[in-house]
This record gives sequence, structure tokens and C-alpha cells, in this order.
Amino acid sequence: MKIVGLELLLILFFTVNGAFVTITMPTSPALQFIGLLPLAVGTYIYLVIKGKWNNYFSVKKLKPIKKTFLFGVPLLLVLLLVFIGNKGINTSSLLDVFLIFMIQLFVVAFIEEIFFRGFMLLYYRKGIKKLL
Repeated sequence: MKIVGLELLLILFFTVNGAFVTITMPTSPALQFIGLLPLAVGTYIYLVIKGKWNNYFSVKKLKPIKKTFLFGVPLLLVLLLVFIGNKGINTSSLLDVFLIFMIQLFVVAFIEEIFFRGFMLLYYRKGIKKLL
């Protein structure tokens, strides 16, 4: 049941963010993900207060790059295709490029990793143990 609640929470935040961007049409591309900021900050505060930060982010869990390098190859191919499809990067405003990169890195990636690889995978594993 917790997985369904987490999914609904994600759907709510992404839907509200999409509606905000569609209605307001922000001039800065960096504002496209502003609706996700409360979810990321709330999740961070929850992990710090509950003392669960090390369960999800720990230096001990890092694997050597030699073992994980091939996992990044599909991502690089997708980035190359997007780069070619968009005919490069719009560098008219380097500040916008930097802000979008930072938001994607710290907000969107943080939410994705915590919710899908963190909470949901943990709840899924607990559910499997109960079934066995």
C-alpha cells in the first residue's frame, strides 16, 4: 500500500508541476521544474530527521567505476541523440544552461533515485519477504 501512496505522490507533484508550467509558461527554462522543489526538499528533510540518509547515500555503497562504466553507455547514447536532434545546446544564456543542469541533477535525479531505487525498492523487497 505504501508503494501506491508513493506513486500517487509522485503523480500529484509531476502533474501540478506540468500544469504550472503549461499555465504560466515561465520565461526562464530553469523554472520548468520549480514545482518539484518542495518534494525534493521535503524528502531530504525526512531522510535527515529520521536518520535514514546513510541507508540511501553512503560512500560504502559506491562501486568502482570499472564495474559500472558500461551502465552509463546507454545514457551517453541518449544524450548524443538529444544533442543531435536539438542541433546542439542553446548557449544564448549560459546561466539558463547551468540552472537547468543543476535542477536536473539535484532535484529530478534526487527524486527519481530516492523514490524508485530507495523507497519503492525497499518496500518491494519487504513485500517479497512477507510473501515467501
